[in-house]
Amino acid sequence: FAAPSQEPSASQATLWTRSGAMEDVFLLDCALSVHLPELWVRLGGLGFQLANVFYGAFMRLFAGLLPPASLFRLWDQLVADSSNPRASPHARRGLVDFAFAVLGAGQASLLRCQSALEVHDSILGLISTMDDPQTVTELTSEASSML
Repeated sequence: FAAPSQEPSASQATLWTRSGAMEDVFLLDCALSVHLPELWVRLGGLGFQLANVFYGAFMRLFAGLLPPASLFRLWDQLVADSSNPRASPHARRGLVDFAFAVLGAGQASLLRCQSALEVHDSILGLISTMDDPQTVTELTSEASSML
């Protein structure tokens, strides 16, 4: 198959629009498949899609999910990362790192889940109980060094 030689028309443009949040979900999925393959297989087997939780979380920078003190610490990290012109793969990497850290921290409980809804609720529960801002910093830092 040959690649299209021209840009999509205005009516097709919505099909070709890129979303930073969806790119981040894709990066998270890739990281999970490489670094936590057992969890990746389990979540896929249950029919859970990471976008169900993390697309909205990435779009809102975890606002409404994390307790306020932890949220502000995460935002501090994100602002610092966004000022780095050499951030790889991009300045939003901290979001993916934090999401990966949440999944890694909750791996044991997530592996015990029996449905996609249970996984969804478990992930939201893990995020909402991160009351200590220092834990957010440590988990994100560990995930960043792993990824």
